[in-house]
Amino acid sequence: MSNVRIEKMKESDLEEVAKIFCTVFNEEGENWTEESSKSHVVQNYFGEAHFVAKENNNIIGMVMGIPLTREAGTEIFIDSLVVLKEYRGKGIGKKLFNKIVEYAKKEKYKGVRFLANPEFNSFKWYKKMKYKESGWVELFKEIE
Repeated sequence: MSNVRIEKMKESDLEEVAKIFCTVFNEEGENWTEESSKSHVVQNYFGEAHFVAKENNNIIGMVMGIPLTREAGTEIFIDSLVVLKEYRGKGIGKKLFNKIVEYAKKEKYKGVRFLANPEFNSFKWYKKMKYKESGWVELFKEIE
């Protein structure tokens, strides 16, 4: 995997990123369509803290970070981090995480935060990467 590059996401990457987003989250039991994935990616694309992993110019993973102001200062909120199944276990997710942390340090952010589902396979990996549960619980109410 030495030929994997991590680079800033460009607007021209959005369609391919949306397909990967849809594929990966649907593997975890979610119900995204290519259309809803594209809408999500486009709505959350600010370019600042968004990176893709590429092998031979093909996108194989991505991370989307959004600046978030909190009481302790501004943090990067990771909206999504995905790696195609066939590339997992090869350090690509770690490279993407490291890239966003490097970016956050350079830009003087206070930290990196994200939501994770404990039932997803990735949850154990986040703990292995030394991310800690914050104690906050996500709440949701469906609008009827």
